[in-house]
Amino acid sequence: MSIPATAGAIQREAPRRFHLLDPLRGVAALAVVLYHCVGTHPHVSDGLLGRVLLQGWAGVFIFFPISGYCIAAATQGSHWHGLRSFVARRWRRIYPPYLASIIFAIAVGFAALPFSRGSASSFYLPAAGWASILTLTQVFTQFDGRINPVYWSLCYEEQFYIVMALSLMFTGARARAAYLVAVTVAAIALNLSGWTVPGLFTGFWVPFAAGIGVYYSVGEQMDRRIGALLLALCVISAAVLPTTGTFVSLFGALVMLALAPFDGWFARHASRAWLRPLFVLGLVSYSLYLIHVPVGGRVLNLLTRVDAPVWLCAIAGAVSSVLCARLFFKWIERPFLNPRPSALQAAQDRRPLVIAAAS
Repeated sequence: MSIPATAGAIQREAPRRFHLLDPLRGVAALAVVLYHCVGTHPHVSDGLLGRVLLQGWAGVFIFFPISGYCIAAATQGSHWHGLRSFVARRWRRIYPPYLASIIFAIAVGFAALPFSRGSASSFYLPAAGWASILTLTQVFTQFDGRINPVYWSLCYEEQFYIVMALSLMFTGARARAAYLVAVTVAAIALNLSGWTVPGLFTGFWVPFAAGIGVYYSVGEQMDRRIGALLLALCVISAAVLPTTGTFVSLFGALVMLALAPFDGWFARHASRAWLRPLFVLGLVSYSLYLIHVPVGGRVLNLLTRVDAPVWLCAIAGAVSSVLCARLFFKWIERPFLNPRPSALQAAQDRRPLVIAAAS
């Protein structure tokens, strides 16, 4: 069946929907969940399993390049709608579930007080503390880590969104790409100089930029040179300023590049028994990331009282977190999702996949 000229033009302009990012995101979220489900176990470092699970913090640095890819696609898809549309979509996607997760964490914390013999003092913050949490600026303050320790990464994501939103001030695609290259060079230069502002995004921009490089390499074929340049800058930064997190992000970017040619096959088989759980996990990964500490942490506290082994705490905490995340996604996150095609839904409906921007 032929495609009308107008539809073909829209399809060429539309950023590519990278379906395999969903299971990758799900695996990264699960790694972080397992890390928090065993992190304070008194014997976590005694065995190989515990030591492996303690490396789950690296999942955050898989999120960064995935986010870089998705937000680059979102800005490409929003450039004809403008900055206001981009900001509105980002706010709708991120902030209402974040606000609900704060309420959830406080409610679970108070409900657990009679069993945990804990104190509610950690929830009593001055107005400045609550203001920083509600505005996702707590990484600039003394209140970083309060309420929920995973919120720190969202603070940096917010800054990434601001930088990406500013790219929409450039009307041309090449001008936007040049702006992103300039930001990357400036961030690397600041990191090399040793000049830092605690909480500023520059220290984590390279992992995010690696995902932008992947997007320009496989999402928009005409900009492969920009993608190669961004990835080369990220590799140079990792070589000069080596950190484990940056290496993990570059590995994640490499995996994204390697899997890109097989994205269609995985999307068509997303409903298969061995793939479906990964796609489902990716679908609810944001909800899982937001609420797993209040859930998994309470499960860990309960099981360590009866000297439960590390493996049992990991399984019980992860399963409880995933189940609660599915409910949180259904009742809280899903109503605020920007419409987008899903590989899993398309496979279930047996309809052709549509290429569209990640929302």
